[in-house]
Amino acid sequence: MGFLKLFGVKITTMDEFERLTNELRQLQKQATEKQWLDKRLTELQSQLDEQEKAVETLLHQWTKEQTDVRQLESLSLTGLFYTILGSKEQQLEKERQEALRAQLRLDEAKQTLELGRYERSQVQHRRSQLEEVEGQLAQKLEKKLQLLLDSNHQVAPELKGYYDHLKVIQERLQEVAEAIQAAKNYQKVLSQLIEQLDSARSWGQWDLIGGGMISSMAKHGHLDDARTTVSSLRHYAKQLQKELADIRPHFKLDLKVSSFDRFADIFFDNLFTDWLVQERINQSLENAKATHRNVHDLWIKLSAEKTHLQSEYESLENDIRLKIINAR
Repeated sequence: MGFLKLFGVKITTMDEFERLTNELRQLQKQATEKQWLDKRLTELQSQLDEQEKAVETLLHQWTKEQTDVRQLESLSLTGLFYTILGSKEQQLEKERQEALRAQLRLDEAKQTLELGRYERSQVQHRRSQLEEVEGQLAQKLEKKLQLLLDSNHQVAPELKGYYDHLKVIQERLQEVAEAIQAAKNYQKVLSQLIEQLDSARSWGQWDLIGGGMISSMAKHGHLDDARTTVSSLRHYAKQLQKELADIRPHFKLDLKVSSFDRFADIFFDNLFTDWLVQERINQSLENAKATHRNVHDLWIKLSAEKTHLQSEYESLENDIRLKIINAR
């Protein structure tokens, strides 16, 4: 709704108070209805997608059954086969019954699909009538809020406290979003490194059993790629550590970031001092995989924190909205 923008506009007319209250209550009901309609549209679209697939499958089955009937009715090889056996009419009756059942199932599925489409059109029509309700609600809330503030209403201090809390949550949401993006960037480069090291290990194993110049060149090529990737990895590791440092004062998350440092020490220091040794490649690959898992776990925790903050923000916005609407 954007309550962070609601403080600052002066309104001097106080006779709008009761009218605004009544209008806000009506708009709130409409906004709640619109939210329900949005949810219903999503559900209907999912159901329609499934029903369309069902119709397509049943149409294919019906077409096959019709083809079987025509083959028996004609002088096709299938028809001649059953004629010779003396069971053509019996088989034809069976195929006709199966074709009829397929037709009935197809007709029922088509009817269900049409009913679903009709319901969706009705929901879409009603929702279109409420398209502007959230904007109207925000405008009316802004007017009444300023009336409450200008008149030093008893609810004004509480609303200001809510407003300050909203700002804090918004700032934390931004910090968590930046940490999530940093984790994604780091994980992407790690995935690339794992692929390069895995290829180097495979070629290295072949090289150890006498693969010759080709396997040796391939191994070295993949390790050259890995060395370039490590340079990028250093950069994204620093970014991730910075973003985690920003959010750590605010959140009690068990981030377990020490593994990043250990990984950097082992990988960066050891890979290239003896990087032709297969054991070093294997060790570096396992460390990279372990760190990838840790970053993934971190991403899950950050995403959960973001969801929690978003829920808290929306709940607080709703509390503010109700406080404003119900203020008398």
